[in-house]
Amino acid sequence: MRLTSLNAVGGEGGSADMENASIEVAAAGRRLVWNAGEDRAVLIEERNGGTVWSGSLLPAFEIVGQAGQETPDGGTALTESGCRYVKARLAGAAKRADNVYSLTLRFGSYGQGTLECETTAWGLALRKLEVDWSEDAPIASLWFGTRRMTEQEQARAPRLDQIYWPDWSSEGYCVPAAGSSPTHSYWRSWDMGNAALPLGSFGDAMGTPYAAAFPRPLYAAAMGGKHGWLAFGPGEIPDAPLTLRLQSLTGCLHLSYREDLWTPPNGKRREWNEPLRLAWGDTGYEALGNLYATFGPFEPKSSHHARSFICTWGDFKEGRFDLKRYKERISGRLAADMVILDDRWETYNGSGEPDMERFPDFEADLEGLRASGYDIAIWQSLGWTDDPVRSGLAAEDLICGPDGVPRQWRWSGSPLGEGGYHYLLDPSSERTRSLIVERTQRLVRRWRPAALKLDFGYGYPGPDAGVPRDPAYRGERLAHAVLKLAYDAAK
Repeated sequence: MRLTSLNAVGGEGGSADMENASIEVAAAGRRLVWNAGEDRAVLIEERNGGTVWSGSLLPAFEIVGQAGQETPDGGTALTESGCRYVKARLAGAAKRADNVYSLTLRFGSYGQGTLECETTAWGLALRKLEVDWSEDAPIASLWFGTRRMTEQEQARAPRLDQIYWPDWSSEGYCVPAAGSSPTHSYWRSWDMGNAALPLGSFGDAMGTPYAAAFPRPLYAAAMGGKHGWLAFGPGEIPDAPLTLRLQSLTGCLHLSYREDLWTPPNGKRREWNEPLRLAWGDTGYEALGNLYATFGPFEPKSSHHARSFICTWGDFKEGRFDLKRYKERISGRLAADMVILDDRWETYNGSGEPDMERFPDFEADLEGLRASGYDIAIWQSLGWTDDPVRSGLAAEDLICGPDGVPRQWRWSGSPLGEGGYHYLLDPSSERTRSLIVERTQRLVRRWRPAALKLDFGYGYPGPDAGVPRDPAYRGERLAHAVLKLAYDAAK
């Protein structure tokens, strides 16, 4: 491994010539060179000089404003969204400590900021982004990997009102099991066309594939090809839905805020901790493994967690609720440690009480499964309730639209249907948090389950329709917050 600092920095605290300010880091047989002054980065294989990945790394924002207004660098706003695209420009660079560099950023007349970076044994970390806006600047989107198009490029673009474009480039992409199965985790750069792939807990709400189709949340993806692979993702759970956006041959990372609809956090200073980490390796699997390893060291996991199960969903979704026959059919034929009592066991979604019309001998049925050698696991939806009033909740305890009306959601995200819609819990509310804790503890005390299946963390709309009232719970933090509430309560 060989690490090099800002090329033009003479020592700690020194400043760099902006045109030549670059950060370099070598690891795993490859070298990343980022010319921060021109915001051009490239990862090359050192053995033969082949390009693994290239693109920009300075952030860009869409700021809510009037359609047709001029951006600080002279470009017109996106007329359809009414937002102004503001890309950071390097205004200064200095070395603060060993392998730690501070980049001073300018956002035109909108403000200024700093980006702290660190070169590491595994790659590059953007440790902290701070922005001081000169005026109120509600954020619609934050982007990594976009740039302003030239006039000639705009003349070639598929939309008249688009002034920027993703610029992360490689031979292909890797998002584990983003297709119909784990074998469909890789695709060529042009295979997906214009696509938005969720990397966190949001799925079709953000115009992306159905969320149960592949593991969630990943918070990461990879790009590369025959010369190696680069993995990327945030170092902390972000406060906005995280999406890999692909457009034609190139891609970028997108964080959606929609603060034109929702009250932004107080103050003109905005901060993002660990907004981006980059790690690489020979394969997509190795690169993602190297990236995830940066969150260690990890404690050894007990083998108790590696347990097999069978699930009642196949029967329940077909309207077969006879647990005695289910036990007779599986007992002695299917080797498994536990049976998951899945969706539709409750009186209504989120009640935590068994539907005695469907399961008149509920308690005896559970004991019968245990007597056959199976432990019991119980399904719960993380963020849904079908009857807020019976749950002791009001509109202020639920995710609402800007009009204050509670939003509803279903597994598919389609608004066209006759049933299966649910109200959405907002953990900003103390009553909502208490409901999740009390329900979880009641289930554990009453039926002593060996596990809880906590489902539909992805069953929320994105910020285009509703967000928690407290900004601390927004974005990817929403599903994590309700999951942690249930997890801690069960312990």
